[in-house]
Amino acid sequence: MSDPTPTALLARHARDTRHVHLTPDVREKAVLCLLDAYALALSAHDDQTVVAADSVLATAAPATGATVWANGRHTSVGDAALANGIDAHAQFQDDTDMDAWAHPGSLIVPAAWALAEQRGESLDVLVRGIASGYTALNWLGAHGTVGHALVERGFRASPTLGSIAAAVSAATVLGLDEQAATNAIGLATDTTGGLLEPVRTGAQDWRWQNGVAAWRGTMAGLLAAAGVRGPAEPLTGPQGFLTAFCGTDSPPDDWRTAPATDAIHVVWFKRYPVLGDNMAAAVAAASLHPELPDPHAVTRIDVHINAHFAAYPGTSYAGPYDTVEQAMASTAFAVAALLAHGEIRHRDLATLCTDPLVTALVEKVTVVPEPDYGFLDSTVAVPTAGGTLTRHTADCPREEFFRDRATAAAAFHRTVADVPVAPTGGELPERLFDWLDGGTEPALADLFVHADRES
Repeated sequence: MSDPTPTALLARHARDTRHVHLTPDVREKAVLCLLDAYALALSAHDDQTVVAADSVLATAAPATGATVWANGRHTSVGDAALANGIDAHAQFQDDTDMDAWAHPGSLIVPAAWALAEQRGESLDVLVRGIASGYTALNWLGAHGTVGHALVERGFRASPTLGSIAAAVSAATVLGLDEQAATNAIGLATDTTGGLLEPVRTGAQDWRWQNGVAAWRGTMAGLLAAAGVRGPAEPLTGPQGFLTAFCGTDSPPDDWRTAPATDAIHVVWFKRYPVLGDNMAAAVAAASLHPELPDPHAVTRIDVHINAHFAAYPGTSYAGPYDTVEQAMASTAFAVAALLAHGEIRHRDLATLCTDPLVTALVEKVTVVPEPDYGFLDSTVAVPTAGGTLTRHTADCPREEFFRDRATAAAAFHRTVADVPVAPTGGELPERLFDWLDGGTEPALADLFVHADRES
């Protein structure tokens, strides 16, 4: 008997994760990822692109659709995944899987939640769908072999791999068998893609890319459940994914073994609304802020980061910042803003783009690509009259990237602090943690805490 194909391995993963035992730590990580994506979507309720997207969605009856997190309205299940994907990605602060070079929170959670809500599924099924999709995305990235190959050819890995991973998540939530899951994977693969150009130029539509990927995965799952056929080998066929997107017909070694759900643990979170490539430098700069005697006196800032990050489109841009999107992608901006102020939030970016101190510090930044640095490595060095202040991310708390329950709850509360939500919204992390510990399982409908744009 021949070995199963990569597509078969992925389809079986989608099928089996609906029922197999998930370890407590995998379940907890899936809940932490859910909390992060949901809080970010709520926080983005008044973002220009979020409001624009909501304005073109049709309203659906509650019994037939799913909920847009940012405002509580009902729309079709596909449009809910689309809107929530846009919203969760709007601040470029959603979680990161560098094996896939992607942001799973805005791809997987919206698709899994929309389908689980529309089908009346349990919180347990939603968590399984999240774990399934996150693991699929990691597996597709193949420890960077596929993820970075996409980037090198001008594709954004998030929407390109994300559509397929969202379809895997959808197949798990919908309880599809292997054949139907294969069809869902094929339908998503055949329509996937997304370019890096908007990140390079400071355009706004990278938000749309991840929302569309969540929509594609959702619709692929629904169409497969309705009997629509996709190709048998969409990943490795002669005109399939690897050939078209990566320029190779040789599957990576990682695709020869089944996805493992504990891969979800490689995902890390982002404290600041900047490109993931800039997060390590941002954390190091923020840590230096209290020690900097006088930011106005700074004459030089050396920033050492991973060489791939230094070459990523948009990171090398050093102003002027005509859009907040240019600032979010810029390494120099992230470091300058956090050295100057110690904390930044998305709603502050427009002001910071023209902040005299920030723009002055941007001019002092020199980015040094480091081929041997990992993705969470960065060193920021600032010469001062009393000596050079230096901070490496190894000196910063690990929880800046890998949250435990306490830091996840704190991040949730911090993210929604300025959002006009019902008071019970602050209890959501604790309710989910109680369920993980054996408490009552809340219904999905009881988890919604939407923002009020009129407040």
